[in-house]
Amino acid sequence: MTSSPYHKLITAYNGLFKDDIEIKCDYGWGTIIEDMCFSLDYMIIDNPNPTIFQINKIENLFGVLNIEYDYADIHAKKIIDFAQRLSYHTCETCGNKGKIYCSNKWLTWSKYKVLCKQHAIKYFYYEIRHPKGKT
Repeated sequence: MTSSPYHKLITAYNGLFKDDIEIKCDYGWGTIIEDMCFSLDYMIIDNPNPTIFQINKIENLFGVLNIEYDYADIHAKKIIDFAQRLSYHTCETCGNKGKIYCSNKWLTWSKYKVLCKQHAIKYFYYEIRHPKGKT
C-alpha cells in the first residue's frame, strides 16, 4: 500500500483495488478518481451477479489518466472511460481547467502533462499548438 494523498481513497474503496495498488499522478485528478471509485462501488454493490472487478494501476500515461483493470463489464468500462476523458481537460496539479502541455520543445510523448496555464508556466511546460494554427 502507498502513503500518498490517495491513501484515504484506497482504504475507503478497498474492494475495488488490488492489494499493491499504485496511484502515480498528482492530486488534481483526485476528484475524478474519487467520483469514479464512488460510481464503480455503487455499481458493484447494486449488481446481483458481481464479477471480480479490480483496479491494478492508476497513472499518468502520455499526459492523461490511465487506469489498468481486470474483469470489467460494459458499465464499468464506460465509467472508467468517462474518468479518463475528464482528465484531458483537468489540470493534474490543481484540478482546474487545463490542456495538454509538453516539457520538451521536441514534443516527446513521455513529457506530456495536462496543466492549467499557471502550472504550465511554473513548471516550464510548452503549449502544444495544432499544426494548422488552431488551438
